[in-house]
Amino acid sequence: MKFNKILLLPLFMLLAYGCKKDLGNYTYKQIVDPNVRDLDGKTFPAIEGDSLILKPLITYPGGDVSKDLSFSWRIIYLEQQTAETYTGYPLKVIYNLPPGLRPVRLTITVKATGVQYFYDFKILGGTQYSLGSAILSVQNGVTKLSFVQPDNKTIQ
Repeated sequence: MKFNKILLLPLFMLLAYGCKKDLGNYTYKQIVDPNVRDLDGKTFPAIEGDSLILKPLITYPGGDVSKDLSFSWRIIYLEQQTAETYTGYPLKVIYNLPPGLRPVRLTITVKATGVQYFYDFKILGGTQYSLGSAILSVQNGVTKLSFVQPDNKTIQ
């Protein structure tokens, strides 16, 4: 019986210590996510050699978009298994990748906490001849190949 009383004493001490008022830190700040519109899952056209400007609407209720967030744009070139990475907002580059569908990932990092948010979309790269019609014509005995773009400009 004395043995049981000796074992119960540490058990009661642990129980009393566990019931002691918790003095933990309960001043938590809820993390606010940035909101990105018109980007996730979409496909944007790009012409080789032309400027590509992507400026999705981004809001950050917890602060200022330009000061509190950093941006990294990663365009994946699957044929060579490489990627082009650009930083800053908005994305302004001369698109120089060959024609094709390119997966892109926008990574938004909150500078204060280091939390990252990922948004995936695609860029459909093409040339000035990707959209339009080719016309083979004969004028004064000379055969010509012309290309009519969607805006009715003719390239000969």
